[in-house]
Amino acid sequence: MMRRNGLLVLVVTATMLTGSALAGDQTQLPTTQPAETLSEMGPTTQPADTPLKTELAKPPAFKVLRFDEDYSVLDDQPRESWLDLFKYMPIGDPNLRLTVGGQARVRYEYKHNEVFGSGSPQSDSYLLTRFRVHGDLNYMDIIRLFVEGKFAQAPGRDRPGPLIFRDNADLQNAFVDITPWRHDGNKLTFRVGRQELLYGRQRLISSFVWANVMRTFDGAKAMLTLTDGQGGKWQIDGWWARLVRIRETRFNPPDSRTQFYGMYAAYTGATKWGYDLYALGVEQKERTNQNGRPGVDSRVTLGARFWTKTIAPWDFEAEGAWQGGRFAGDQVSAWMAAVEGGYTFVDCTLKPRVWVGYDFASGDDDPTDGKVGTFNQLFPLGHAWFGYIDVVGRQNIHDVRTGVDFQIIKNVKAGLHIHNFWLAEKADALYNAGGAGIRRDTTGDSGRYVGAELDLVLKVKVDRHSGFLFGYSHFFPGDFIRGTGPSKEIDFVYAQYQFTF
Repeated sequence: MMRRNGLLVLVVTATMLTGSALAGDQTQLPTTQPAETLSEMGPTTQPADTPLKTELAKPPAFKVLRFDEDYSVLDDQPRESWLDLFKYMPIGDPNLRLTVGGQARVRYEYKHNEVFGSGSPQSDSYLLTRFRVHGDLNYMDIIRLFVEGKFAQAPGRDRPGPLIFRDNADLQNAFVDITPWRHDGNKLTFRVGRQELLYGRQRLISSFVWANVMRTFDGAKAMLTLTDGQGGKWQIDGWWARLVRIRETRFNPPDSRTQFYGMYAAYTGATKWGYDLYALGVEQKERTNQNGRPGVDSRVTLGARFWTKTIAPWDFEAEGAWQGGRFAGDQVSAWMAAVEGGYTFVDCTLKPRVWVGYDFASGDDDPTDGKVGTFNQLFPLGHAWFGYIDVVGRQNIHDVRTGVDFQIIKNVKAGLHIHNFWLAEKADALYNAGGAGIRRDTTGDSGRYVGAELDLVLKVKVDRHSGFLFGYSHFFPGDFIRGTGPSKEIDFVYAQYQFTF
């Protein structure tokens, strides 16, 4: 069992800013997130007796946000896969193009002592099935209609839980894009309708791809793309939206209780570095703060991120954010920080990447003083940062993590990750990946050490369209868990197959 050893929690820098070209920053995701299948289709040639050589166009990599895939590269080009025939098809008018795509995912999960032995049943095994299909109709890159439907079920799941497991036929995306200006790689686009949001490393804004029912919003967004003439690019987005509520058996409506607005600017340099700047606002009604007062949580988050891979084989990233506002009449002042560094042994057979990271999110030291210090994690992919078991979220937490990821053979990758968790404030709660407080000792007598989690991950890529994901996770409870209720060790096993076209 892993216990605290006076382990000194790392530093947190606010190294200026971050850089991921929003939504398209998928290559920057941690290995703990299920990987999207990537294209390895290289150019091929005609037989030697053919006088002219014809290269097959390389389709884009599949992305979490399917509407960010640009298949115009296949225009008037031979297609190697018959599935690519459904991409960028002329519909009558050669200026009117239709792309059809989809995804089928099946995952088996087994959980034992899901919340340290609290609740019933103690063990639960079930399937998660999710099907997505979309159509993308584009006229001269000026007007675009994107519609994506979904169907998600969880046969065999007995334990009650959040609304992220089941959703009968519904809309995941349904929006219209209008691009009135485009010049030399620069463009301005307006988007209205239902849409997923995903920015940076998804610490605060994510479509939550791991969940069986992904997150989405109803709203409007303006997107400005600017090139600097030296190979770098700015992507600047501003939006106002409402979170979409999951109703399972009825159409999912926008939630009038949750408004989300903001601006996100990401710069990516010509070489492997970049930074982000963001200002995010959220208003959540019918909430209860740490003082037990019901009311509105209205706060602004100001943050920045910086990343670089220019000093290969080293890589580095840092992100920080501060929040201010009011929560049910109390003053809010909270913050978070994250830093990670890695080294890849490129000359070794398995090409292992060894990394160390630290994540911090503030808590509330006194729930009766009229001030709120607990960070609001907004709409994250916490699963990628705080372990696959999901009992820890980005609120009132220190997480010292380390791991190694390596490539066993060409299309098989594995990872071993270890997390150690401490509460930031002993009198505040332990919050799970969904932001719910699951344990609290207002006296602080149970201490800070929450415990440790071990994650083992194996990814097998079959081809461009399909792959498997296997994993095992184990949580070792610490003093805080043992002092606040049932403290059984948690086991989580999963096996997933995914097909994307």
